[in-house]
Amino acid sequence: MNIITYEDANNLPLPAYVIQSLRDRAELAHIRHLEALTYIILNYPSGPKNIHPVCVATDGETYNLYAHTSVLLNDDTDAYSFTDLIIQTLRNYETLIKYINAELNHYEELMDRGITKENIRHLFSINRQLIQYQTAINAIGDVTAYIRDQKPSHLWSDENASEYANIRIEINQLDQNIEMYQQIIESIVSVSDSLFSNKLNITMKRLTSITLVLSIPTLITSFYGMNIDLPFQDHPYSLAIVFVISTLLTIATVAYLYRKDFF
Repeated sequence: MNIITYEDANNLPLPAYVIQSLRDRAELAHIRHLEALTYIILNYPSGPKNIHPVCVATDGETYNLYAHTSVLLNDDTDAYSFTDLIIQTLRNYETLIKYINAELNHYEELMDRGITKENIRHLFSINRQLIQYQTAINAIGDVTAYIRDQKPSHLWSDENASEYANIRIEINQLDQNIEMYQQIIESIVSVSDSLFSNKLNITMKRLTSITLVLSIPTLITSFYGMNIDLPFQDHPYSLAIVFVISTLLTIATVAYLYRKDFF
């Protein structure tokens, strides 16, 4: 496979449609037959932030790979066949998905301490990345499915039938992994919300218990602040009696609430 790198796609001797596809970094995999050549666009990932479309142009005998200079290709890419390039593309997506798995493991460890709004925002960003990867991978699957079904002579042969079968298996596995990680993200957010709600309920329960305990001496002393006849008001130790009663009722309330796990 001949590798042709470029900095400006407009300078390539390619049809305008292909040049436009190479300039669009969000372009998905597809195949077109133009001017006696077949052009296959692949969205090639060479890093989490470096996903760029590449183009394979072939007449059945010669394969030219057009890639932007920012695309990091393997050293032995020039020895690749077309199916080798697809498999390497899928493996690169697999590597990106492994990066996401490592990030999710980090967030699973954070769940006990609580997920912040910034964490939630980042998790949604990760989910969006997974959707983009899944869309790109499924587009590659559509291209290879077309080749398997139509069996164009310059792309298909009985010798590479097993390679296309491996590509289909790889795509299915990646698709399942992405769906699994999306479910993990949903679980992390759901469990985090449950943990936060549980902690909030415990805090509110404790605050309510404290308020109830403090209201007992407040209620008793408020009665003795009124200008009416009250028990023990003429007793020489009335203050001590009121204090002891308030203390005993408070201790009894605290003991009761403690047994009911309100503290």
